[in-house]
Amino acid sequence: MEPEDYVIDPVHTKVYRGGIMRQRNGQNEQFEFIADAKTGSILRIDTVTKELQTV
Repeated sequence: MEPEDYVIDPVHTKVYRGGIMRQRNGQNEQFEFIADAKTGSILRIDTVTKELQTV
């Protein structure tokens, strides 16, 4: 996994992107996050709104 550049003006930093999923009330919920590559601090987390399908 390689860190990527991320800009939150005026800060430029390297980050990792990742995701997690959980089940809540029988429904899957998926989240994506951006974490600072140096400190591990979560800089942003978003809910993924697309419906997940099982095959």
